Amino acid sequence: MAGRKPMGKSGPEEPGNGERRATIREVAAAANVSIGTVSRVVLGNVPVSSELSERVLAAAQSLGYRPKGKGIVAAKSPAVRLVGLFVTDLSNLLYGQVVSAVEERLAQLGYTLVVANTQNDERREQELLTLLSEGVLTGAIMSIGTERQPRLKQALRKAKVPSVILDREPPEGVDSVLVDHREGALGACRYLISLGHKRIAMITADRIVRPGVERIAGFAQAHREAGLPFDEELIRAGCITADAACAETRQLLQSATRPTAIMTLGSQALTGTLRGIDILGLSIPKDVSVFCFGDTDTARIVRPPMTCVQWDRRELGRQAVDILIGRMEGKTDSPPRSIVLPTEIILRQSCAPPFQP
Repeated sequence: MAGRKPMGKSGPEEPGNGERRATIREVAAAANVSIGTVSRVVLGNVPVSSELSERVLAAAQSLGYRPKGKGIVAAKSPAVRLVGLFVTDLSNLLYGQVVSAVEERLAQLGYTLVVANTQNDERREQELLTLLSEGVLTGAIMSIGTERQPRLKQALRKAKVPSVILDREPPEGVDSVLVDHREGALGACRYLISLGHKRIAMITADRIVRPGVERIAGFAQAHREAGLPFDEELIRAGCITADAACAETRQLLQSATRPTAIMTLGSQALTGTLRGIDILGLSIPKDVSVFCFGDTDTARIVRPPMTCVQWDRRELGRQAVDILIGRMEGKTDSPPRSIVLPTEIILRQSCAPPFQP
């Protein structure tokens, strides 16, 4: 009869012909094991008993289960141990040393790194998290775009393999490695105030991510300590591109009560801040002092070189890997923890007392 499929051998059909793909959850249910156990058997990243392995493989074969990006499950097939590193913007100079340190450490331990650029896209981040829940990755280190996405937090908690949050406020039950941005901003602002600056502007990341929140808190604390008014108009958040930072810098410095010092991010925002100052024909530090967050190549090679707050970005990556490996290989079953790395101030030539006409 036209339109009717011929009868034949039953069972899951190959993906791509309109039939749905069997899921890791269905394999786990059929084998009466956890999703994590299925992931470990498929990827071979953690040893399991032969009885469990045979049960999972039999269920996977009967359902025609194919992990995304992998072939048919085979008991003796060698497994590549993949770890994901999800960052918001690979063009951000501050990520370079982190990625390098993570890759080097993982390679030493026999893991392969997969790097993904999310561009602060919640949908993209959720898609990447499915790689964890479906067992394609053995673990992940993540710098998520925003901490106020309930669906993202829920997906992260549901992931059945270990993960570590990088310099973001972690959801409950997830490990993290953070930077003490509050103390860094506090020290930077105290230094500028000690030089005599009373109107200090800040160009920073979004107010809804931890680095921005913590820097603004440190900035406000320094003003309170010095008895200076805290002017919200001097805080320009969300400036993660050079163009945005340039526009905000020009607006700040063309105001009737312009700031005498600017604290800015050390990557694209620093480039934009410097461009804005140059367009207005102003000089650093004679007309305006500049203090940046992050000791990037740009901060070091511009003239004058930038005074900055720095932190050990390679250590940030290494600490994240060590926590993740401990979880993946079952070396630690301690409660989730947060490691906070310190910051330090490097004094160069971009800051001076405010100009006295």
